This record gives sequence, structure tokens and C-alpha cells, in this order.
Amino acid sequence: MPDGGENLEDVRKRARAAFDDYAEKYADKTVLVAAHDAVNKAIICDLLGLDMSLKETMLSLCNGLTLVFASNEQTVNPMSLAEFFKENNVDAFNSTPSRLLQYMELDEFTEAMANCKVILSGGEKYPDKLLRILSEKTNATIINTYGPTEITVSSNAKNLTNADEISIGRPLRNYTEYIVDSDNNLLPIGVVGELLIQGCGVALGYNKLPEQTAKAFIEFNGERTYRSGDYAKWTTDGDVIILGRTDNQVKLRGLRIELGEIEKCLTAVDGIKSGIALIRKVGKADAICVYYTADRQIEPNEIKSELAKSLTDYMVPSAYVQLDKMPLTPNGKVNTKVLPEPKSSKSESGRLPKNEIEKTFCDIFAEILELDNVFADDNFFDLGGTSLTATRIVISASKKNIEVAYSDIFANPTPQTLAKAKVTR
Repeated sequence: MPDGGENLEDVRKRARAAFDDYAEKYADKTVLVAAHDAVNKAIICDLLGLDMSLKETMLSLCNGLTLVFASNEQTVNPMSLAEFFKENNVDAFNSTPSRLLQYMELDEFTEAMANCKVILSGGEKYPDKLLRILSEKTNATIINTYGPTEITVSSNAKNLTNADEISIGRPLRNYTEYIVDSDNNLLPIGVVGELLIQGCGVALGYNKLPEQTAKAFIEFNGERTYRSGDYAKWTTDGDVIILGRTDNQVKLRGLRIELGEIEKCLTAVDGIKSGIALIRKVGKADAICVYYTADRQIEPNEIKSELAKSLTDYMVPSAYVQLDKMPLTPNGKVNTKVLPEPKSSKSESGRLPKNEIEKTFCDIFAEILELDNVFADDNFFDLGGTSLTATRIVISASKKNIEVAYSDIFANPTPQTLAKAKVTR
């Protein structure tokens, strides 16, 4: 709020300067969000929540609700989060479907969620299983939301509480949507095409990426429009159903994975001649796998350490396959159908557990990573574990009356070290 005679325009200038400073530091990950002059407010995104925090904050405050903040540790620990719910009488919650489905495995969290009046999810495909569990375990209004960061958080919502079909619903107020073919011709009900989004939240573009901005933000019917890159179709009720991506972008455990960005970083590694990134089964779990050719034998750990310098941790691949040459189709594209199945980097030998708590953690690791067995000195993250699947260790340990903090897993990533940390406390 302006003070000391400072006018609103000065506040806006200072807010824009602060955002520009942020954008300069995070240029490759920043979307410039549109703020109309008629709106007398400054939107500040914190690093922890980014665009999602805007929905959570404004949805609460604009509806006269009390907004409470969980700590980082509580957010990733469903047991602690359940206690936080009870202590603060929380009755509205927003999460990605995959995380919520994972947390609902814990009885204490399910019990806490039973008191919720509204449960929102978004960011990825909504599983039928999650809808079934929430319907059985809660009396909440269940809402599926949709919206890329580029349109300022959310453009669609659907009340799934009594729905027969899962969709993202109709466009929200101040948004207009079209489903078009490759030539931007409008498509009728039931025909699959790309979803285009218009509205007051459509972003200005990508910071310092003019080519990417020109490709994603176009003029359609005289209005600035965002090409979502999502295949979609209309239902007879006027709802939108999302069916997948038109490009090389995928979702894994609720997170947007840019396979093209992974491939770009992979081929920049010294000695790599060509490479491709795919989502493949490693054991029984979905994981990011890279196939590559090189001018010499390059160990996976060498590549992994290089990729970790450029990629967010959840985008660092879990499996690496070096090939003598890339298999190609007759038209010269990589023939992904004949690529070999990736294997976990798990060693064939290792130290057996020496005590019961080590064995317990070995069993937990094996169950989560869907492996036949895990040795006491096997590293959870080297076996394909991620920052998201690490949460399942917290849940599984809790079921066995072992308290594990989320941060413990990163400091002690093997059953041996994790067990030792618990014993010496």
C-alpha cells in the first residue's frame, strides 16, 4: 500500500523493478505474467510456491478465508502435515494428484483429509483412483483445475464430486478457449485438436526468449492467445478433456518434464555424439531414461554429475544406456520402438543388512523402487529414487512406527546410513 505520499504508479514501478531483478537471476525459468493497469495490486511470487502460490493465496484471501503456511518439512512429510491440519483446523487443500494419492496411503493423513470441505488438484492428469478414494474417505467438494503457468495459473475448473467423467471443465470467467487443428481451424465436439487459451491472464511471454515467445503466443481471432501444446476435445456438455501433449513435453509425478531440454544438456556433455530422452519403465516404475552414443565409453555417473549442473534435480535421468549407434527408421528418425529396455544402476552385489532396522529400510527401498532386493549400501537416488518418491520412505517408515524426516533421506541415502542415523539419535 502506498505510504508517505507515494503514488500507485511508483509502487508499480518498484514492483516491476523487483520482478525484473528476479527474472534476471532466473531467466531460463521465468514467465512474465500480465498485470492489467486496472488492477490496483502487486503480485509477488515466492520461490517456494511460484505460480501455484498465487492461486492458493488469492483464492483464500479473496474469499475471506484464513491462510496458514506449512513449513517445507511439513509439506513433504505427510505425517507432519496431517498434524498441522488438525492443529490449525485446515478444511481446504490444494495439491498435485500424484502427491495427494501418495499421501492418502497414510491413515493419519486420510483421517485429516476427512475434515476438508474443499480439495483441489491440478497440474497433471486426474486419476480415477484418486477420485474414488476421495469420494470414499471424505465428504469434500472435489475440484480438478487446469492451467499452464503461461496463462497465470488456472483457466479451467471442474467439480468432480458427483461427476461421471473426469474433465477439466469449462473455461473460467475472463477466459475463452478454442480447440483447433494444425491449420488453426475450429474443431467440433469430440474431435481432438490443440487447446488455445485467451484471457486477461495470458502472459507477456518468456523472459529474453523471443523465438519461444513467438511460437507459443499468437494472435487468434484478433486476441493474444497461448498455444497450450495440449491435445484436447470438447464434450457435449461444453467441458474440455485433456488427452496429452502435442510436443516433447511430458508430466512425471505431477512435474513438467522437458525431454528436449534434457537432450540439449545431454548432447552438450563432452564426448556425447547423439542422445534421446524418454520416459520408460525402470523395473516397474516410470523414470527418465537417456540413450546416447559417444566417441568413447562414458560411465553413467559421469553424465549424471554433468547433467545435475544444468537440470533441476527431478529432471536428472535415472537410467542411462550407451549405444554403438542410434537405431533409425527409414525416414531417418530415431526408432524408439527397438531401443533396449533400460536397467537400474543397481549393483549385483553389496553388503547385506546387519540388523533389523537396516533390513526394514532395505525392504522399504525395494518396495518403493519396485526392486526384488536392495543391499544395505545401495543409494536410494542411484537406484532411481527422486525427491518425490523419497516422501514414500517417510510414509512407509511411519507405518512401521519409525519416524523419518524428509531431510534425513538426503543426508543418509542408504539403508545402512539411514538406520545408523535413527539408532544414534
